[in-house]
Amino acid sequence: MLRHTYKRTDSVKKYDLIRDVPKNVKEEYAKIILNESKGKSILDLGFGTGNVLIPLVRFNKPFEIYGIDNSDEMINSVKNRISKKTILFKGDLKQFKKKYGLVDALHFKAILHCIDKPEIMIDRIVNSVNIGGLIITSHEVSQTEDRIEQIFDYPKIDDPEVEIVFEKYFRLRTDIGKPFLSRKFPAGNSDRVVDYFLKSGKCSLIKSVEGKTLSWKREVKLLDILESIKFGTFGVFYDSLSQENRNYLYKELNKFCEDKKINIDKKRLLPCKFKINILRRKI
Repeated sequence: MLRHTYKRTDSVKKYDLIRDVPKNVKEEYAKIILNESKGKSILDLGFGTGNVLIPLVRFNKPFEIYGIDNSDEMINSVKNRISKKTILFKGDLKQFKKKYGLVDALHFKAILHCIDKPEIMIDRIVNSVNIGGLIITSHEVSQTEDRIEQIFDYPKIDDPEVEIVFEKYFRLRTDIGKPFLSRKFPAGNSDRVVDYFLKSGKCSLIKSVEGKTLSWKREVKLLDILESIKFGTFGVFYDSLSQENRNYLYKELNKFCEDKKINIDKKRLLPCKFKINILRRKI
């Protein structure tokens, strides 16, 4: 298992380059959270660029909305786009709980791969929600790190050229003595997270929501992915690799694409989707 302290190594603009979710999908996602939630408060844990938090605040009527993130840049990016009534908190769940207490619903996605001891975080998530409250997370297949980290569980990418470039990436990492290792909780893979919640006996799964309204096609270039590898924009391209390693990988992948006549500037449409899992805290 790689040690994976999360580091956003680039600007918000760069970080969001191949992550953006269509407005209608973000709005549908937020409405599902609001419609399922009961009580008075909702916490969005690790809100990042605000893909969920911003529409959550926009459509909110009865709830107190909180957001947690550890990045000043992300917080500053979001705070001017939401209601001043929304509380943005920089810190961890332990500090948040001490200041604001338990919440009635907690949403998170794609954060556990960023944390050294994800099981501890999962326990803190459960213990930050009132008994009978909701824990909402989603299985996500959209972002670059989702696809590469989930490749061992869900190998099909729906673009043969992207697949062979990723395969080459794995081989190159092995060759330089920095093999790619699958994490216990890969980015976006909440299927494993839900299993962990259920095995703990503290939560029950109420429902899973997916379908056309939570699906879309993402336009992406291999060039964007290669630049993410070079700059270490995502944790999966950063952990255990030096800048020298990343420069080498970038150079070799470019050469590989050139030899294989793969157009890295070609716009590709890759299928993306969310499956929202809604759990209830039992004890």
